[in-house]
Parts: sequence; structure tokens; C-alpha cells
Amino acid sequence: MLQLPSSTPFRPRFIEDSTIVDPVSPNTRNIIIGEIGQKFLPRLKDDKFGLYYDKKRKSFMIGNLPTTFENDDIIINKKSYEGTQGLWRLLSYKDDPNENLYTEEDLKNYTEILW
Repeated sequence: MLQLPSSTPFRPRFIEDSTIVDPVSPNTRNIIIGEIGQKFLPRLKDDKFGLYYDKKRKSFMIGNLPTTFENDDIIINKKSYEGTQGLWRLLSYKDDPNENLYTEEDLKNYTEILW
């Protein structure tokens, strides 16, 4: 467990180790992630929604599908999707992003990835 600096002896604040994930795992250091992807990669493990890093599989995942990257592009099931800011937003935001921030093509790709 990680004890936060604002902890006091009477009121400690802890973060469970299992929720802390290094976004760039040692096993993914050979993956080149572009500027767009770096902005949107998750910093904390959230395996309930969108893109997350699975420690056991040592891979980024969407649902139960291993996910890799080539620059900003997202590769799932050997299919490459253009890694636009809109698609990255749709895959990484918990709440729906403003519809002005993604295109119809982004939404089409997002739907295809999730279904």
C-alpha cells in the first residue's frame, strides 16, 4: 500500500497497490506510442471501462482483447484503426465526450471495436 503524504497517524490515507499501474510497462517498452496515444493512455488501472493495462497478461486490453499500438494507431485482432484524437477520446473517457470532439468515422471505428 502507498501512504499518501497528507496522511496523519490518526487518519492514514492509503491507495491499494493493485490500483497503481505504470502506464509504460517494461514489457511494452518496444512499442512506439505517438503523441496522441500518450495523452490518452490510462494512468490508473480501470478494467471496467475502455482501454486498460492488464498486469497478468502484461498487455493493454479493450474488454478481453489484447491491444497494441503503432505510433498513434490502435491494433486489435490484427486490424489497425487510425488513432485519431476522437477515437482515443471515445476509448479512454468514462463519460461521453462532446460530439464535436470526434467524427462519424471515429464513432464507427469505436462501435466496431466494442462489438
